[in-house]
Amino acid sequence: MKKKSLLAASFILLLSAELCLAKDWNGIFPLYSTKADVLNRFGKADDEVRPYWYIYRFNEYHVSFEISVTMCDEGYFVPEGRVLAITILPNQTQKWAEVSIPNRQKLIESAPYDSMVDYSDKEEGMRYTVKDGLLGAINYEPSAADDFLRCPKE
Repeated sequence: MKKKSLLAASFILLLSAELCLAKDWNGIFPLYSTKADVLNRFGKADDEVRPYWYIYRFNEYHVSFEISVTMCDEGYFVPEGRVLAITILPNQTQKWAEVSIPNRQKLIESAPYDSMVDYSDKEEGMRYTVKDGLLGAINYEPSAADDFLRCPKE
């Protein structure tokens, strides 16, 4: 039974890859791209934090790829080795008000911590983290269209 479920999920993933609406970063899509795709595109990571974080350092930013370790990792029904999220950390500070973002009015504001604000677009799978008025991180995450891949809640 478990083997049939896994096979069915794999088939759904293959069919749905064309329907993926989450934004990609340099051809890497959350939930659809694999660790192998990341390694083929960027080579060996500058740092590996545990078996599931691959960090690359570039002149203008650092980028980290969170990789799934088990099925339903981070709440998504994807096999081991899939990219769950991509985080870009700029090396230069930039005022949030000066960051050019298409459809900025669509962003939903939340404040996970006192001095930090997240601006999210769930449809696109984008989240911007702002601290003290400065852009701290750009996050590429699963989009609302990927909700069908969420694991059932227990």
